[in-house]
Amino acid sequence: STRLMPRTGRLTTLEELTTTLPRDTNLIEYFAARGDLFALVIAAGRSTIISLGSLREPELASRFLRLQLQLEQGNAQAIQTHLARLYQILVEPLRSLLNGTSLIIVPHGVLHSVPFAALLDQDEPLVHRFVLSQAPSASLYREALLRPATTVASAPLVMGVADPLAPGMEKEALQVAEYLPGARVFTGASATTETFRQLAPTASLIHVAAHGHFQSQNPMFS
Repeated sequence: STRLMPRTGRLTTLEELTTTLPRDTNLIEYFAARGDLFALVIAAGRSTIISLGSLREPELASRFLRLQLQLEQGNAQAIQTHLARLYQILVEPLRSLLNGTSLIIVPHGVLHSVPFAALLDQDEPLVHRFVLSQAPSASLYREALLRPATTVASAPLVMGVADPLAPGMEKEALQVAEYLPGARVFTGASATTETFRQLAPTASLIHVAAHGHFQSQNPMFS
C-alpha cells in the first residue's frame, strides 16, 4: 500500500519515504487488508503501522455523515457526533505518534470522502491542530517533494464560477483576492479552463471556487 509506481518508473521504499519527509511533518497512509483498516504513520524519522480494527466501522460512520450533509437541513448534533466518531476511529489511536505542525493524509477507499480537517477532538477540529494536506499516495507525495521548484513564479491565480446551487463562489473569489496582493482574478465567463491551463503552471498560489465532480469508487478520476 505504501508503494505506488511514480513517474520515474521505480518503486519508492519505506526508508526513502521516512528520510525524505520534513521533520515537522507527519504522514498517515490508510490501507485495508482482509476487512481490517490499518494506518502507516511516518513521523519524527520513524515509521509505525497501527491496526485500527474493522473497516466496517469507519465506512458506516462516513456514510451516516454524508447522509446528514446531503440533507437540506441536516442535524447539526448528528453531524458533530459522526465527526467525533471518525476522529476516534481514524486519528485518536495515532495521536501519540504525531508531532510537528503539518499532517499529510493519504486516504483509502471510502475515506476519500471523509472531511479530515473537520474531524472533532473534544469539539476542536483537526485543522486547528495541524496544517492539513491530502495526497493520492505516499510515494507520489515524496516525488512531489523531490521535484525541482518552479524557478519563476508569477502572481497568485484566483478563479470563481458561481451557479444557482452556489451563488457565493464569485464573492468568495473576490474576498480571497483581497488578501493576495497582485492576484489575477477571473470570475464568471472569464474563468475558463483555457485560462487556468495557461496561467496555473507558474502561479505562486492557486485558489479555485467552483463545483467538483467526485468519483468515490475511483477518486483519481474525479
